Amino acid sequence: MGLSRVYDNRIDMLKCIAIARVVTVHTSAHGLTFPIASMNWVAGLFWGSLARGSVPIFLMCSGLLLLDPAYDFNARRFYSKNYVRILIALLFWATVYKIYRLALAGGLTSDGLVAALKDVVLFRHEGHLYYLHIILLIYALLPILRLFVQHADKRLYIYALCLWYGLGIIYPTVKPFWPFSLLAGIPAQWMLNMTYSAIGYCLLGYFLRRYGPQKRSVYWLLTAAGFLAIFITTYAVSVRTGSLFSNFFEGMSVPVSLLSIGIYGVCINARPIRSDKWKDRFRFGAKASFCIYLVHILILDQLFIYLENFDCNYFLLIPAVAVVTIAICCLIYFILNKIPICRKYLI
Repeated sequence: MGLSRVYDNRIDMLKCIAIARVVTVHTSAHGLTFPIASMNWVAGLFWGSLARGSVPIFLMCSGLLLLDPAYDFNARRFYSKNYVRILIALLFWATVYKIYRLALAGGLTSDGLVAALKDVVLFRHEGHLYYLHIILLIYALLPILRLFVQHADKRLYIYALCLWYGLGIIYPTVKPFWPFSLLAGIPAQWMLNMTYSAIGYCLLGYFLRRYGPQKRSVYWLLTAAGFLAIFITTYAVSVRTGSLFSNFFEGMSVPVSLLSIGIYGVCINARPIRSDKWKDRFRFGAKASFCIYLVHILILDQLFIYLENFDCNYFLLIPAVAVVTIAICCLIYFILNKIPICRKYLI
């Protein structure tokens, strides 16, 4: 039996955790608009630091499922179904967001709509939709990645991951700092950009399940180290410079990688979920996660438009708004899932 089948329930749990973190990160961003070191700013930094690493977790889950040699990969079926579905959903929701932004700005004119459609065709989309752009690339490379996983021994696999981590995670993290900031020319181009570096998380997801440590204490330590590095460094540098230091917010930074690997390892090495009630809940959340990812910015924008005139404690407001947003998105998923064409192509 393949690894993906054995760990289905834990993957469902990871997807639920990851999508909750996505919503929390985008909710916490509103707290970071307050003055540096103010209470609400610290709240935004705390929740934002705690919730980082959601996209790497999704990518590692994809790697565990899709790179498993036991996964019945049929290229024609996969690309005619999965690839087309992602592309249609991306273009549809990118169009929805363009129209939504035009409506908010009062620019819902024929010229505005034409310009918006040009942006959609040229992949100038709402910021958070970048994840779907990456998934399209990973899907295109999937046959090559599966071939590598099937034929690489542990030593070659480790070498590939070390090369990825050095050029795709460590290098981007240290590049802004002296003396690495002095590098120019070809050595400056050795660094993997974020899109191609994301592929490494897929390889890592399968590797950790097959070869990684199984002691959860190791992953708890990585989780704590990642969170503390994000929060403390961002706070200290932001206060010193007077502007938000966001280098360690990126998914391709060392602190975020530690946090996401830690959470992934804790869950994958957890005991199997035995309660049918929780299995069903996690399964629903996992199925709804794509829809939540697509629509949650629409809900968040409206909630904060309503809340902007209230004086709130963001330590309490951020998790509360995140929970409400997820609940509304789940309701939207429940409704859209009843419509066959939406269920098949849009969510």
